[in-house]
Amino acid sequence: MPDRPKLSALADRVGIMPDYVNHNGTERRFTSNDTRRSLLAAMGFDASTEDTASAALDSLNYAERKRIIDPVRVVQVTEGWTGLVTLRLPPGVTTSWEWILELHAESGRVHRTEGRVTPHPDIETMELPLPARPELGYHRVRVILRASDSKYHGDQRLIVTPSSCFTTAEAFGDRRLFGLWTNLYSIRSRNNWGVGDLGDLRDLVTWANEVGAGFVGINPLHVSRNHGTDISPYRPVSRLYRNTIYLAISAIPELDHCAEARRILASSEFVAQLNALRSAKRVNYERIDEIKRDVLKPLHRAFVERHRGKPTARGQSYSAYQETEGRTLTDFATFQALDNFFRSADPPLGHPRHWPVEYRDPRSTVVETFQRDHADEIDFHCYLQFEVDRQLGDIARHAQALGLPIGLYQDLAIGASPDGSDPWSFPELFVDGASIGAPPDDLGPEGQNWDLPPINPQRLRESGYDYWIRLLRNAFAHAGAMRIDHIMGLLRQFWIPDGCSGSAGAYVRYPADDLFGILALESRRHNALVIGEDLGTVPPGFTEMLERWGVLST
Repeated sequence: MPDRPKLSALADRVGIMPDYVNHNGTERRFTSNDTRRSLLAAMGFDASTEDTASAALDSLNYAERKRIIDPVRVVQVTEGWTGLVTLRLPPGVTTSWEWILELHAESGRVHRTEGRVTPHPDIETMELPLPARPELGYHRVRVILRASDSKYHGDQRLIVTPSSCFTTAEAFGDRRLFGLWTNLYSIRSRNNWGVGDLGDLRDLVTWANEVGAGFVGINPLHVSRNHGTDISPYRPVSRLYRNTIYLAISAIPELDHCAEARRILASSEFVAQLNALRSAKRVNYERIDEIKRDVLKPLHRAFVERHRGKPTARGQSYSAYQETEGRTLTDFATFQALDNFFRSADPPLGHPRHWPVEYRDPRSTVVETFQRDHADEIDFHCYLQFEVDRQLGDIARHAQALGLPIGLYQDLAIGASPDGSDPWSFPELFVDGASIGAPPDDLGPEGQNWDLPPINPQRLRESGYDYWIRLLRNAFAHAGAMRIDHIMGLLRQFWIPDGCSGSAGAYVRYPADDLFGILALESRRHNALVIGEDLGTVPPGFTEMLERWGVLST
């Protein structure tokens, strides 16, 4: 292929790998220039010519040089860690600098130190010691530089991580355990509504304890639309929140006080529908979702009347949940309301790409107006997530009380649907113009396109890994173990340009040490094991990487 040094340099700079070894180690496959150009375009870079590729490289270098401190730093605690902070000195200033360095610890305590330095013209960086040794966790470093009339400042998210995830030895010593694993939606019972629910999961935990099992494993509980073919837990609307089709209606506290909901449940029409759904050969996701919402809506109204904004225990728990989730929950609930609004008005508008352009920005004034006009519906979706989180937490506590060494074994999918809430809520992170998948192998000679939008690794890092942290916290909540689908995605992901087969794809590097470090931190904070699905085209050394981080292999 034609020599394109600037194109290759730009691609390498943003993580597009030049080659990879196939699944059985017999062939090295190289990334074409066409693939480089397409993936760079998806990332927002014009590399159509050497001049444009060079300009993009210069722009990246300039942006990095302007920063006096990196936006995020993930460090693994070791005995020899000195806690030094690296600063980039602004160019062109040779007079003495006054510096102030602050460590805002996660605990809320602020440590401060200051000094003065005279830079050398040939030195672009300097290292300063932190004013205190931070504990494991999430901290903020603030730097201020002053010289003559110039003043610069920078902020860094400092994440201090352990050296490994929570281990089996810590969880249950050298005992050998077995457990049950199920697709929750496939469970049949006398009490569910035609799809397995959290009431069934609680019963399964009880039975697991009776037969001496150590855990109950389930499919991802991520949000799906629950209609048509849009039901896969591995192509969810959101990985941050859960599918409320799994709610056990009988376990919702408002049912005791909501006459309207109880009338619906007692009606002959409802009983006939419920019996038909329970006896059906297949799970009718759409109809089950509809009749559950017919009951959930009056239950929400009863909750609003008795608890929301009131000093009851349930009202205070809801307020605390909303405060913890913050804008992320509001964005998700807004998306759900918008999705229902456009699908009801005109089904072809269901894909967010087909929404009027002003609705595709979660921060637009039109969306803010929609939020005010549909506040009750948005609160309804927040309430559903609050309740499914409460029910799942109750099951986890039940497992712990019974003495199950692990309890719930949950599952985290590798990506989210391109027409889902996560890409809409975090548009700066998700790449439009490419999908992740798998390279050609014996199973798929042309590769596999999973139709899941990639996350831009540079943007993820610039955001301080906020999405990854939120994802892990929600996934680990109420879990004693978590399986990560295609865990090799923490090291590299196979990107396929839109309109191309898998044979035209390329691997893109991810900041594996940072992502594994945060995984280890959250694993230990939740006392939860991590299991990685490491099947497919496994790069050399990856198995050893999993072992080093304390991640169990499949």
